[in-house]
Amino acid sequence: MKPPTVFYDTTHVGKRRAERGLSVVEMQAVDANPERRVQHRRGEHGGFVYEFVRKTGRDKLTVIAEVKKTECWLITGWRT
Repeated sequence: MKPPTVFYDTTHVGKRRAERGLSVVEMQAVDANPERRVQHRRGEHGGFVYEFVRKTGRDKLTVIAEVKKTECWLITGWRT
């Protein structure tokens, strides 16, 4: 799967990013180069919703996003 090149925010992702201290760049980097990718379901834009996980420093960043070809809709994300 090619990494996405065009990113969109879903309705509530901006609020979640602010609440959880995430940046757009961090979320895009996880989507573009994840350590683990798990497909969940069909998305609303005709793509598939994936869970992307990547270790960043001592934390693990998880991003949920829908991907269709080179387009990516960021849904939510969090650190663990």
